[in-house]
Amino acid sequence: MVEETVFLHRRSSVAHSAPEFLVYSELVQTKRPYMHGITSVEPAWLPQCAGSLCNFSEPLTDPKPFYQCKPNQVFCWVKPTFGPHLWELPLHHLVIKNNGLKVSVFAYALLEGNVLLCLKLVQDFLAAKPGSILRPEALGQRRVGNLLNKLQSRRKIICSRARLKEAWNENPQELYSEILDWFQQGFHDQFDKLWGKMHDEVHQELQGLPPQKTRKAKRQKHGSK
Repeated sequence: MVEETVFLHRRSSVAHSAPEFLVYSELVQTKRPYMHGITSVEPAWLPQCAGSLCNFSEPLTDPKPFYQCKPNQVFCWVKPTFGPHLWELPLHHLVIKNNGLKVSVFAYALLEGNVLLCLKLVQDFLAAKPGSILRPEALGQRRVGNLLNKLQSRRKIICSRARLKEAWNENPQELYSEILDWFQQGFHDQFDKLWGKMHDEVHQELQGLPPQKTRKAKRQKHGSK
């Protein structure tokens, strides 16, 4: 890594745009070391293409983690920094590795209707907001603990639509009481109809579903690097 200060020539094609990050192929030494063969780099590319040179924060709670039907995984937002000077980059999302957080995010997405769309139509009948699952203090609540424990009780934890389909193929009543407990008492006599719709929908091809809309990460302003 070059330790000295290097310069952008005023005749360079990117001199007037002053990109935050760039790469160059060589240094041309005249009165000053000038970069040659320059290409501007979008900050958001660095975590994807140069992840080994980045540091990532712990998963953020805001924006909330999310589930995507394609590629059928749960993600969290992190704050990345680049290089030894820890230059800040835009928020980036990573696949969640921790099983506890993974099932919490999946449970939240499932109840909110982002895994099975039929659940999105019955949000008014829920006894609590799905987002409460993501709060650490909620783990002591019975309905939260029961659902998360059940999702983790199988040899393969239920953390995706595909895993949910596998579980229901083996036991169609898996998660019945745990999800029922999330609905108001007055909705319980309608729950079996909803349960049937959930089973029908989980067996539909994923490509038949509309694309998931996730909350956009908040943009951050950065100074030139």
